Amino acid sequence: MFKQLIFGLLFLLTAQTSKAQDFSLRSLDLIGGKQFSNFLFKNSADKKDQSLEYQMYNSFGLNASFTSDKHSIRPELLLRQAGAKKTLENTAVTWKMNYFNFNIGYGYHLFKNERFEIQPGAAIGVGYLLNGEQLIGDTRLSITEEESMNRFEFSTYGFSNFRAHLSESISLSLEYRFGIGINQIENESNDQQTRNVYHGALLGIGIALD
Repeated sequence: MFKQLIFGLLFLLTAQTSKAQDFSLRSLDLIGGKQFSNFLFKNSADKKDQSLEYQMYNSFGLNASFTSDKHSIRPELLLRQAGAKKTLENTAVTWKMNYFNFNIGYGYHLFKNERFEIQPGAAIGVGYLLNGEQLIGDTRLSITEEESMNRFEFSTYGFSNFRAHLSESISLSLEYRFGIGINQIENESNDQQTRNVYHGALLGIGIALD
């Protein structure tokens, strides 16, 4: 399912990019907000771990919008945090990882006038694990030094973006994202599978360039 989604999105991006003469760089957005992150974990018997809990982390970055009449292509650089929490025999275990992401998304203008825009869409991305830690009770372990997690993560997310134009050059946006990792992130899997999953809410300040 995830491969089909990626290939479908890549096809859509390629089809739109082939009409590059219709697109122009319209805006740059500074974005930042909260990310409610967790793991999707399945053991070797393909059973999900229901004891994992969401953690609230941060994300911020910059994206650009290449826009035509109804469509937009959004390359993005993002610093984001991911992780999860669970309790093992009355001991709290938490994970916190810091990723640097390059994402590229496609959006469709469902509604657009001089003051407001509503734009749903989807994106794919690749993240590089900068650093991270696992906290087991009072014991702190470095995820990168222990090499317990893969350095690279491939992911996809859907988004809904609501934008208000305050003037001809400045806009404010609110965006909801639901994202999920595609690849296994643990190095020693033992036929288990762990992927990141998150809900995000991002505020943005846009600067018009056209």
